[in-house]
Amino acid sequence: MVVASPAWRGFQRNAAATASECFSRIGQCRPVTPLTEARITQPQGQLDQKLMEEIEKKMVNLLREAKRLTGGREDEETLARELRRKLEAILYLPIITSRYPQLQPKGVKGSSRIPA
Repeated sequence: MVVASPAWRGFQRNAAATASECFSRIGQCRPVTPLTEARITQPQGQLDQKLMEEIEKKMVNLLREAKRLTGGREDEETLARELRRKLEAILYLPIITSRYPQLQPKGVKGSSRIPA
């Protein structure tokens, strides 16, 4: 029978408490809300550039860490810029499909309708 050291038991208690706290906060988090609110739904609407810069910085940090962990060779800043451009295009979709209904994906009903 293996007996756990007091240090190991302390680590287990701290890890369990941390995991419990993280899981309890999941219901409180709304990470997509800023993006939902950033969608362009008005004809003269503009993207929030501060939000887009913040997202790009976070993507760079995430990609840099993924690169470090996997030994990747891609440039994280180039990838983050490309992802930002794609996200910007996605955020403009509601206004585009409201102007050009033929661009609305088949099988998707009203997902990009603009509220009156």
